Amino acid sequence: MATMFHVGVNPNGESEPLYKRADVALDAGVTVLVGSNGSGKTTLLNRVRAAAETMGWAAHGVDARARTVREVAAAAAWSPDPTLFPQALGLAFSSEGQQIAAILEDSCRTIGGLAKRAGETPFLLTVDAIDSGLDTAEIGMFLDSCRWIIRRRGGAPTIVLVASNTFTPVDWANRNDGTTLSVRDLKPVTLPDWPAWRDWVERDSELKYRRIRRMASERRPA
Repeated sequence: MATMFHVGVNPNGESEPLYKRADVALDAGVTVLVGSNGSGKTTLLNRVRAAAETMGWAAHGVDARARTVREVAAAAAWSPDPTLFPQALGLAFSSEGQQIAAILEDSCRTIGGLAKRAGETPFLLTVDAIDSGLDTAEIGMFLDSCRWIIRRRGGAPTIVLVASNTFTPVDWANRNDGTTLSVRDLKPVTLPDWPAWRDWVERDSELKYRRIRRMASERRPA
């Protein structure tokens, strides 16, 4: 059953709405948020996380921009030490991500630990720009770990919302029963392959620039 989060259509107070609806429905599991640069992905992550907290959810955010997978793991653990999980990251890749997830769960300061501490409380994890600085295998490793933690929590509601600028996380979602969500429409979108994703992002970019041009014309003095 999907959970509704109120984000507002115009959270930045601009002259034109940023989103086409005020609420977004998220299913338990991994959802990949897609949209062109500057389309409102980061804003949406922040709004969903704030809404979740007001609803009594345990919520945690990770910003993966310009970071290596080690730095992402360290950030997830709220630690400035990028070598915190070299042991986990040096292990062989697992389709279930069990090795890295098990180590992530060793400490209450890790994603797994935070999820475990939440108990039956609904848990939300947001990850911004997961594909910035990470290669395909590293993205898969991180998302597999998140999926493993979701399964480990059993029936406790758990949502992972990931913002993406490339096709790799979308491809992972396609292969692992995840959801791909359009940031502009706040609706699921089907992007089965790289050409479909590329064409969709190009159209989304054009819509974004049209919106920017309209707002610029409104500000232009007569």
